Amino acid sequence: MLLTCLLPLACVGQAPLPAKASQPGCAQLLFISPAANCAQAAVLAQRDVQAHTPFLLLASGIAPVVFTTDSAFTQQFRVQYYEQGCSSAALACMLAYNYYVFDYLQATYGKAWQRKVRKDVVGLRQWQRQH
Repeated sequence: MLLTCLLPLACVGQAPLPAKASQPGCAQLLFISPAANCAQAAVLAQRDVQAHTPFLLLASGIAPVVFTTDSAFTQQFRVQYYEQGCSSAALACMLAYNYYVFDYLQATYGKAWQRKVRKDVVGLRQWQRQH
């Protein structure tokens, strides 16, 4: 059974879409090879933070989940949630991207963001154990 996706990202059996400079870095993660140790993911996260458009990556599958508290978090901490949909980047790349954003949030807002962030953000628990 072949799953198709409703998002404008590459899905199983389709050629990847070319990355555009105007896209946020998190949208380009799908095209990074995990063989490159996902070093480019942190560079994309840094670019998004510098452009004041950081994201936190989610991986809830085909049906995105939105909570009523999402918009309050987004407004307070100026970070958007980004759902990868049916075709997500390699886990190592998603972790590298999110870890950079977690470090940014920690440096900017202290621990306040940790109490309000969604608990299903990729890599959050692992990052918290290390910090």
